[in-house]
Amino acid sequence: MTAPSTACTSSTDIAVLGAPSNRWIPGLLLSVLASLLTHGWIAAFDYSASTFSDSLDYLMMADFYRAALYGGSLEDAASFYRSTRFPPLFPMLLGVFGGDSEHQHAASIVSNLIAVLACLLVWVWSHRTSASTVVATLITVSTVLLPAWFTLNLTPVSEPLGLLLATSAFILLGTQAINARRVFVAALLVGIAPLARTALLPLVIAFAIWLFVVRPVSMRSLVAALVVSWAPYASWSVYRSLIGSTQYTHYLSPKAYADAGIALPQALWEQPLRLVDALVAGWNPWDGGGWILALGWVLLLLAALGCIARMRRMQLDAWFLAGYIALILIWPYPKEFTRFLVAVYPCILLCAATGVQMLVTGPKQPVDASRSTTLAVGMMMGLALSATVPTLMRYAHRATLPVADELLGDKREFEFFNHPTDLDALAAAEITGRSRLLLIDARQLVPEDACIYGVLPQFTRLYSDRTVRPYPLDLYTERGHADEKLSRCDFFVIGSWQFTLYDLPSFYPAEEFGGWTQPLLASEMEIEGRSHLVAALFRRNVPAEAPAPESASEPP
Repeated sequence: MTAPSTACTSSTDIAVLGAPSNRWIPGLLLSVLASLLTHGWIAAFDYSASTFSDSLDYLMMADFYRAALYGGSLEDAASFYRSTRFPPLFPMLLGVFGGDSEHQHAASIVSNLIAVLACLLVWVWSHRTSASTVVATLITVSTVLLPAWFTLNLTPVSEPLGLLLATSAFILLGTQAINARRVFVAALLVGIAPLARTALLPLVIAFAIWLFVVRPVSMRSLVAALVVSWAPYASWSVYRSLIGSTQYTHYLSPKAYADAGIALPQALWEQPLRLVDALVAGWNPWDGGGWILALGWVLLLLAALGCIARMRRMQLDAWFLAGYIALILIWPYPKEFTRFLVAVYPCILLCAATGVQMLVTGPKQPVDASRSTTLAVGMMMGLALSATVPTLMRYAHRATLPVADELLGDKREFEFFNHPTDLDALAAAEITGRSRLLLIDARQLVPEDACIYGVLPQFTRLYSDRTVRPYPLDLYTERGHADEKLSRCDFFVIGSWQFTLYDLPSFYPAEEFGGWTQPLLASEMEIEGRSHLVAALFRRNVPAEAPAPESASEPP
């Protein structure tokens, strides 16, 4: 085995590991308290998931693992499991700890506990790297209080698990005491990270680069670590290909870029502009102009400067961040950029701190804990925190708005917090909640072997517990043929919660239901003293039975 390399470590790491002072304890406690309060509020009454399709998929994937472990029907769960594109690790953890589509509160608790652990590891990693309790605490608290982090975690999501795995690897390799065991454990964490989030594939690539450049262990151990880091996702991809599942490469098709209006050479400058906008939207989703936009540019430029410096020092997190940003820039769905950035926000802040340090002390010095550096970094992160204050104040107000007990889970949704007015937010909770309750009631009216048409297949399937087919999108362009085009199912769900999706009007396609369907259930909400229809369940008219022929009269 070769001698441990110091190329990946700054001298400050040694100082932190050997420091006898306990002055770091208040910073750690503050970070843990902020995380517990934030995620505890979410998990306390998060009884249901409604608006984020990825979370609904995770819950239905968890059905498979929970049924396999604790007993239950596997047929429907296995069918969905084979069709979904999502990797298995996060829903597997949900299922192991009792969460699935029928136990959503347990799933939310598991997801938010993972988020708390991820924030704890962010503090440990940033403290070891920066040698500053102040910097580590600011990075962690800034992550916890990032509005986009809060709204993302309102439903079970895999980003915190991905952050936990990546940060664990950074901690293991961010020290001079690197040996074969540390490298092997880090390789295992890196290898399973894409099984939590496929977007973490750049971490596997960054780890391979780090191994071959730093060479912290013997060649035999290095090759073994490389195999361990690549085997999990490679095996999963082969398996999914063999069973015909959708792969993420499908979403990088020329059609996807054309639909998003992304084309060369404009994309070379338009995508970075969208990246800045996405960061700013994570701070303030309503007003991202003025000084907040300028701050977004400054922070990302500082992060780019610091990332380059850390890449030259062979820091794994910097190589990962560079690859991850490259992945974002080629992703043809700009609306998802904010969500992508949330998962690496601590890395962005740490690299920005390195960029500030370089401006203060010079490019050749390692990150230090001097008063001047800490003050400069603290000012930069304080500005980033201040950019979130208007949003956090609005979120705090929204959290106090009263809703019916059965809608407490629907209050913990992205739509509730990000609508522009309180009235819209309350209406959003009513719409999702009343629609959800109607679908649960529909179980009593729709036979188990029947299917339902709906605009939101995942949402409808999750709560109706029935097979669901999506409506064709052309029912209003080719009028008069809905009864023929909708021949595969006899039940139909419509709702006002559909109107913002797919450019379809509210209650699509109810205008085509006249004469051949009948209503079975309806759900209403009351806003400002007036009742409004929220959702309804229709059934195809049952053909009337022909009357029995009269018996022939006896001849006289």
